[in-house]
Amino acid sequence: VDGDNVCGDVDVCPYDIYDDSDNDGSCDSEDICNGENDFLDTDGDLVPDCLEILGCMDHGASNFNEDATDEDGSCIYSYNLNYQSGPNLVSFYVLPDDELTYSTEIFINDNFDTNNVLALLGQNEAVVFTENGMFGSLIEVNRLDGYWLKINNAENVSLTGFKTEPDVEYSINSGPNLISFPSDGYYALEDVLPSELEGVVYAILGEGTAALYIN
Repeated sequence: VDGDNVCGDVDVCPYDIYDDSDNDGSCDSEDICNGENDFLDTDGDLVPDCLEILGCMDHGASNFNEDATDEDGSCIYSYNLNYQSGPNLVSFYVLPDDELTYSTEIFINDNFDTNNVLALLGQNEAVVFTENGMFGSLIEVNRLDGYWLKINNAENVSLTGFKTEPDVEYSINSGPNLISFPSDGYYALEDVLPSELEGVVYAILGEGTAALYIN
């Protein structure tokens, strides 16, 4: 039938002169991935590897791709944050790239009114902002750190970028630690503190709120 010198009634692929040219067990006339294995599904999601579409699969992301079948880590998130005049206890859950740290100067310049920001203070480092530029030792903001951000006037800021992964590890020192929280949600303390820290972490202080551990 197809000119491959095999009778149509016994030809496994009666409409393909080359039958199964890529040897994947699928006749060329029915091959959905010509030249590749139709049945190779590496991640077991019932979508052949050759038909996978990489993209962001999180509905909450700014760049959600409804056609994506494989998460590629490209999800970008946007948040609007309101800062009050004076000091603000903050951490940066979203940064412009997926690295752990990011340039302080670029981050402030790109997201804040630079004439409004006075200083950013970390646990052991700080920078001040003047009309002549930024001065100090805190040259990079870190996803794991907390900061005091001091501004002149209340400001609404929109941050866009990659969120901090929830499985990050913190190095906790004895005494006070100024650290971040790797989420934008609200959770009960007993649900987020590892059991091995029970009795070790005896107090948590936020801006205008605090919790004390009592055995």
